Amino acid sequence: MLRIAIVMSLLPGCLQDDCRVGAWRCIGDELQSCEAHGGGLYGPIDDPSYVHSSSPTWEDNTACGANLCISSDKAFCALAATRESACGASGYACAGDTLVECRDGYATSRTACLACDATKGSCSGSMFDVCATATDCAPGMTCTNQGCELPCACPEGASCGVCDAAFEESPDPSNGVWRASTCRAGFCD
Repeated sequence: MLRIAIVMSLLPGCLQDDCRVGAWRCIGDELQSCEAHGGGLYGPIDDPSYVHSSSPTWEDNTACGANLCISSDKAFCALAATRESACGASGYACAGDTLVECRDGYATSRTACLACDATKGSCSGSMFDVCATATDCAPGMTCTNQGCELPCACPEGASCGVCDAAFEESPDPSNGVWRASTCRAGFCD
């Protein structure tokens, strides 16, 4: 009877750390995902080896940055530690001529636009949009080779604040492969 009581007292603690495949959580500033570890044959075709499956475990996925990992139904990385004033719950919002993608009231991406439409999640005149003249592009951008581009004066290949202001995205995996904008040949890339 004593053993059953001990096991039952430990059970809630175990369930709090329950790892279910597809779940996300924040541990400090790190975004973690629960990953399955299936068994099967691995290695070269001429000398495969069998690996037994194991229970799913929490794996480090993304370093969000200081105070940028947000715990919610599905944890995520945000651009700022505080909620974005333009954001509602989730979806898109316009902050002037900037399209903001929102999640639980936090910004996860910002895109400078000529015209922003939050209901459609569209942003015309943003970097790399097709253009005929500079008037088809967001303020400060030029129309080069029929594409909106933003000039920058940062060192070649360096991260550039001007570029981040035109397009900024959190390193959250749900956004796809994250890549900071850099300055290349005098334009944001």
